[in-house]
Amino acid sequence: MRGQITLRSSGEQRRNFVSSRSIAETICRILDTPSKMPAIINVLGNITESVYQYAERSADSLFRISGRHCAVVRPSVDSPTNKPKPLCYASKFSQVQETISPDEHLDQLMLQFTQDSGWLMERHKENF
Repeated sequence: MRGQITLRSSGEQRRNFVSSRSIAETICRILDTPSKMPAIINVLGNITESVYQYAERSADSLFRISGRHCAVVRPSVDSPTNKPKPLCYASKFSQVQETISPDEHLDQLMLQFTQDSGWLMERHKENF
């Protein structure tokens, strides 16, 4: 609505982005064979990136869909020389192949947002 994504941190935190479809397919697979259900399940997505990178991906999607630019604003980034290694996400449970890429998902989401922008603006006015 304001033409920018505002991060309240550097955005260097890494996240593994999991589609809800992958979660649903994993649950269906488990329900089909409950005797093989592991005690703990760690469903992973295909993309692990920083929050800042995901914000940049979202801004790119908005541009692809609407032609509108969107800045990503964040506090300055201090880069210590002793940065810890990024967490490696892993699971022993075989993962479901994603049927939609993060970019396709974001494009669909941005298309919906641009179509519903009047409604979103009204909601924004009500909340502020």
